[in-house]
Amino acid sequence: MRAAFLAIPLLLCGGVLAGAVPPPADRTVGQAASTINDQVSRAATMVENGRNQEAIQIFDAVLARIPDYGPALANRSIAYAWTNRLDEATRDLDAAARLMPDAAVVHRARAIIADRRSDAATAIAEFSRSLELEPGNRLALQFRAHLFQRAGNHAAALADAESYIAAHPQDPDAYTLKADLLIGQRQPSLAALEAGQLIRLFPDNAYAVAAAARIYDGLADRDRALAAVNQAIAREPDFFYYRLLRARFRRWDDFAGRRADLEAALARDPGNNDAITLLALVDFKERKWGDVIARFSAILESEPRDFGLLAYRAMARLNAGDRAGAERDHRAALAAASGADDFSLVCGSFAREGFALDWAMEACDRAVTLNANESAYHANRGLVELRLGRLDAALSDYEAAIEADRRRADGYYGRALVLHRQGDQRAAEADRRQALEIDPRIVETYQEYGFASF
Repeated sequence: MRAAFLAIPLLLCGGVLAGAVPPPADRTVGQAASTINDQVSRAATMVENGRNQEAIQIFDAVLARIPDYGPALANRSIAYAWTNRLDEATRDLDAAARLMPDAAVVHRARAIIADRRSDAATAIAEFSRSLELEPGNRLALQFRAHLFQRAGNHAAALADAESYIAAHPQDPDAYTLKADLLIGQRQPSLAALEAGQLIRLFPDNAYAVAAAARIYDGLADRDRALAAVNQAIAREPDFFYYRLLRARFRRWDDFAGRRADLEAALARDPGNNDAITLLALVDFKERKWGDVIARFSAILESEPRDFGLLAYRAMARLNAGDRAGAERDHRAALAAASGADDFSLVCGSFAREGFALDWAMEACDRAVTLNANESAYHANRGLVELRLGRLDAALSDYEAAIEADRRRADGYYGRALVLHRQGDQRAAEADRRQALEIDPRIVETYQEYGFASF
């Protein structure tokens, strides 16, 4: 899914070559081992930055020369997994595991594939083994922390964040990880301390200031988020990433401001797919269906299994009058989905935008069937049912969402909307207050979805 559809990218492959075996002698061309390692390292950095297709091309070139080079196979497996090509990812993983069965990068690749298939237990076990072999690996610590958090093991999640900070005290993302977890655990005051810590520790580091801005945004403090990212832009005006952040921090209906930031990001990094995706979403809100289709089609040429983009292009085509094309995209999105998380993301895309609700329900049902204990799946299905006027079913799903995770604002706010429509204003207001306590911007979020305040 393109940048987790607006999520800040993880550091995907930090230390990816650590412990790797040296390349075998290339008798046909005599290429130096250091050159091969440089190529694989460069491609791994591309994967870090979401440039998976470019990375795959480099891995292909390396493997054309040395077909049994394990690090290239393992890292290409990761790139394939991020582009939802799980059959190819598994093939490369199996080949790499035969060559270096207990390498840390092999365990990371196996963990990522397991997570893409919604197998959290295997993902945690594989990341844990990789950390035994390579303590302090950024990807493994970051990813495992979020998996622990999602499973409700908050102490273990924070322990991973502390380990990340201890191993990489100069990495601003370590402090952002801890803050993200604290926000999820409803400890906003402690999360805010991490933002202050970043600014104190790295006063001259624009990336650290931008990391603090991300924390403020997570705390729903838009003014401080924008002020901080503006400082980062002033210090490094040519780094595209800060423009992407500022576009994301703006109100959803600040179309002109968001578009200006995204076009400025593209001017600094032409062809950046994250910027193109965000621009397409602005186009979507402004109902510029032809532009939406063109932008998503450009990305889908190189990432044809991106189910999130397929779902959005399906909605754009439906609104543009191309129902046959929309249906093809919808079916392609479901075919590309690999697990419950994927089906829920497709469901949530339709639910948030309010289009093709029969297609939304199909994806929702698949997600809940695969895992009936995940809060987000029930909240997404509840939103579809609310739009369809199926209030009893929506109430049941929102209650299941709250039961599974009492820290989810959309569970409470969705239930508040249902209760409001059912006439129970006292209970609706109690849920509304609870949702606002968790997420002060929840009303604005639902305004973006088309729901008036109450």
